[in-house]
Amino acid sequence: MPVATPHLRVDLGRLRRNVRRVADQAAAAQISLRPHAKTHKSLEIARLQLAMGARGLTVATVGEAEAFVRGGCTDVFIAYPLWVDDARAERLRDLAEQARVAIGVDSVYSAANLGRRLGGTGVDVLVEVDSGHHRTGVRPKEAGEVARAAARVGLPVRGVFTFPGHGYSPGAAQEVVAAEAAALRRARESNRVTAEAELGIIIGTECKNVSREDAFDVVAGFTTVIDMTAEDILEKNPRYLTRAKSFDTFFSFGPELVTPDEVEAVLELTVATVKNGEVHRKNSVSNMTFRPRDLIAFHSEVMTLLPGDIISTGTPGAVVIRDGDVVECRIDGFTFASSHSSSLDAMGLD
Repeated sequence: MPVATPHLRVDLGRLRRNVRRVADQAAAAQISLRPHAKTHKSLEIARLQLAMGARGLTVATVGEAEAFVRGGCTDVFIAYPLWVDDARAERLRDLAEQARVAIGVDSVYSAANLGRRLGGTGVDVLVEVDSGHHRTGVRPKEAGEVARAAARVGLPVRGVFTFPGHGYSPGAAQEVVAAEAAALRRARESNRVTAEAELGIIIGTECKNVSREDAFDVVAGFTTVIDMTAEDILEKNPRYLTRAKSFDTFFSFGPELVTPDEVEAVLELTVATVKNGEVHRKNSVSNMTFRPRDLIAFHSEVMTLLPGDIISTGTPGAVVIRDGDVVECRIDGFTFASSHSSSLDAMGLD
């Protein structure tokens, strides 16, 4: 029977097979599936996708999110870096009371605005990374900076995302896939935090201009140290060393002070950086470029050292850490120092 055009007719059997095939492929690859509703903008199809295992929906606008949440979807991601005014913020707050909601962000400035209006409301963010489409998104190496800006203003950072829209060009798919993977890898590295084990020297006597020979006369004892660094900050400018090492929890020492008479030969001590029980770096104090006596003499030429000052002497090597890792400093004869990296995600550093 002739029908007026344009006319849309859906083969329901084929639709169900296609949705099931995609869901099965995602399950086999052990990845979560979050289809973009802009391909259909249909509540019935969205329900079918969710029933077959999709963890939630991706949408393009706040209005689309509202429509699908009203229709029963409990997890939506607005995959666009939103600039939010008071009215839109109120709509997002309402949505967050009904469903799990996330939105895109692609600048420090936008993160600050979102934080003022949505911090603490339950709305999450994902940092959009430009993988070559050059429409929206932050440069991959700046993703960590945007993530930290969002975390500072009370926005939970769920991760990063990208849209390789330029992949639609004929013959471009393979090149675009490689560029997308490289961009996401660089974005992950932009959040790189390292931890390293060190021997710590604790000063026991106020002193200035101490000779190398007399250096250990001013030492109260030695201890284990874990030193951490936000490498992406340091990479931008070596002058940012203080900032890169000064986040809360980035320095741990102890739990005990080992007096000099308890250490037969400092240079023979072995220092190891251990992550989750596995030794990643290990070396002897004797192999340090600048040994403990040299460091005490050098620093005392510049500043008066006071009782309780701690000098970190150097490390056998650092290891990249993620949220949930446990890092230890192990030194022969010392009680281990341990640091749980459970706060990296809260700082936007994971």
